Amino acid sequence: MQKPVWNSAVTIGAVQIAGPFEALSFLDHEWPNRKGPRFVNARYACLAALDERADPEDAKKLFSQALDEAQLH
Repeated sequence: MQKPVWNSAVTIGAVQIAGPFEALSFLDHEWPNRKGPRFVNARYACLAALDERADPEDAKKLFSQALDEAQLH
């Protein structure tokens, strides 16, 4: 199975997140201790996109919202 990628990457400082696989890794390993409801939504959306149960672009939107919630954007 090929990893889905987004139409355009999300930039966080010097880090480029190209799709739900990288976003999930960032959520799990790089995320600060501010984990709110948008973090949870983004994590589930990334997992769903990787399992082909959801559109990867929807995961990108929710990931961006989580970044805003954590003031990382």
